Amino acid sequence: MKLKLAIILLFSILHSQSKININNLVELDGKMYRPSTNKLYSGIVYDSYANTDDKKLEGFYRNGLKNGEWTR
Repeated sequence: MKLKLAIILLFSILHSQSKININNLVELDGKMYRPSTNKLYSGIVYDSYANTDDKKLEGFYRNGLKNGEWTR
């Protein structure tokens, strides 16, 4: 039972750490959603400069809201 719980916990942590371009999220009522779903986004977001692919920004969303430290 403990192993099953540990596997579920590990999967939920890894799954929540997805990384997506911030321009691909959908904003509604000040919260960010995954495209084509009604689920609030939790995970890492980034944006890159078009010509160089250097990171423009990186941060984290939790339940659709900005969370934690962001870098630009």
